[in-house]
Amino acid sequence: MQPNELRIMRRKQVALTNGLILIAMITLFIIIKVFTITFAHFFLVLGVLMFIQGVFGFIKGDSTKSIIPIIEQVAIYEKQKMGSEWYKQRKVGFIWNLILSGLMFLQFYWNQNSTDPVFLIDFVFMSIIVFFS
Repeated sequence: MQPNELRIMRRKQVALTNGLILIAMITLFIIIKVFTITFAHFFLVLGVLMFIQGVFGFIKGDSTKSIIPIIEQVAIYEKQKMGSEWYKQRKVGFIWNLILSGLMFLQFYWNQNSTDPVFLIDFVFMSIIVFFS
């Protein structure tokens, strides 16, 4: 892969990643504004999402397939560049997802009787933080 192609690919990856994070944060703010979310609910949803990601990663194995073409392109490039280290990093990442999902389920169990809302957000302040992030 040529250096210019690599630079363009990485820029697309960064733009996509930042866009997805921005969309996720805006969605989280809207959900928090519309619904009352307790710590227990937050930890349960986070634990389920992390568990699904970890299990799906193990099922997917060493495949670089993705529904987003730029992610697949980056995965192919990194797999070629890193070799066996790529497999190790992915496996460790999936194991950590499963461990952290277990911890989120434990937090859910400990906080299930709590009625405190997760966030009391000042939307102007958080919008500024999101913009600069």
